[in-house]
Amino acid sequence: MKDLKGKTTLVTGASRGIGREIAKGIALLGGDLIIHASKLENLGETEKVLGNYGVNVYKIEGDLGNPDSVNSMIKELDKNYPPIDIIYNNAAISCSPQSVFELDRSLMNKIMEVNVYSLITICNHFIPKMMERGFGRIINFTSGINRQPALEPYAISKAAVDKYTKDMAVLLEGTDVLMNLLTPGWVRTEMGGADATLGVEDVFPGVIVPALLDKGGPCGELFQVPKYVGLTLEEAMGI
Repeated sequence: MKDLKGKTTLVTGASRGIGREIAKGIALLGGDLIIHASKLENLGETEKVLGNYGVNVYKIEGDLGNPDSVNSMIKELDKNYPPIDIIYNNAAISCSPQSVFELDRSLMNKIMEVNVYSLITICNHFIPKMMERGFGRIINFTSGINRQPALEPYAISKAAVDKYTKDMAVLLEGTDVLMNLLTPGWVRTEMGGADATLGVEDVFPGVIVPALLDKGGPCGELFQVPKYVGLTLEEAMGI
């Protein structure tokens, strides 16, 4: 089985739900972790769970809705944390159904700041560093949401993430820095709700597959977690 020993992974939004499951999957494969939340105190339970895996776990806080906070977080990562090899841009916010013909500009700005602008800022900062070191894996979370105009503020933000990731992939051709999209499916989390079709534990092994790609693997492509539900990691990597 492939492992991630010697690699450090940053997971945004790691205080609960899918972010915590990503961190557990990385730790299971021996990878060190930098877990992120808006406040350090929110990471206590995730840190406790990861203590069982024998890997190094670092914590960092940052308000992804505040550009100054994002920039401060990045400076702190550069100064006091190990070099980052893998990034999961997992953190995001959604919205309740909106009036289709009335744009709530303040809500739209907030969603775009968290889901798009902070993601781009993080990627644009760390991609050159990964290229210099000759390795990197970036996994940007998107959504399969479709034909639901009442949720357009959220859907538009994820469409922007798709476009950014696919276009930036052109710059990564010929390098061992791979940036891909991942959709987790409809998962029973705080965002997904109680009626979702997948349990949070079902995201493994699918969420880990893009982090384990070999050099020359897909870049700018979409990975769909539901495709891997019920498989072992070895089976998932063979698809």
